[in-house]
Amino acid sequence: MSLKISKNLKNRYEIMELSVRYLPKAVFLMVVVAYLFPPARASYFEVGTYLISGNSPAVTVSTVLIGIYLTLYTLMLTSDSNSIFSILKEETVKFIERKTFTGIIVNMLFVLASLLYPLIKHVQGIELITDIGYLYILDNFFTLSFYYVLSLGREKEIHADVIKQQKRREVENDLLIHDLKKALNKCMQKK
Repeated sequence: MSLKISKNLKNRYEIMELSVRYLPKAVFLMVVVAYLFPPARASYFEVGTYLISGNSPAVTVSTVLIGIYLTLYTLMLTSDSNSIFSILKEETVKFIERKTFTGIIVNMLFVLASLLYPLIKHVQGIELITDIGYLYILDNFFTLSFYYVLSLGREKEIHADVIKQQKRREVENDLLIHDLKKALNKCMQKK
């Protein structure tokens, strides 16, 4: 069973892919540029302190994302030729692989930074680094979610097709066995 995709669907997919790849980066850039204005710095300090201090759910989210990324990385590595990954350009597959691996590392660093927060809370700029790190975590999550949701949807379709084919084969085998028994009985009656 090979993956067939219409040109129209492929074009829509490529447009969605471009928006998923670059829209979060534009938001990320706007947030970093906003930091350059003094009124925004105070809010960065408060948000960054809250995110890394351990009082926020951000550390829990990062910990959960580590497990999810490991699972998704395994899914990608074990996908077959009928998977959504088979229609993606090699460049896109490498991008997904790189983002997944980077997501694991960045989330681990975020959790580690939160554990070391009492030691590093006096480092100048740690709040900005925390804010940028968490924005990257969110960007990474939304970007990868797009690809993996498409992949899981495709895997569901393939699984449904495989089940239909298995049922059809079972019916054919049952009919074949029935016909063979009939033929054998006729042979036995002739003797």
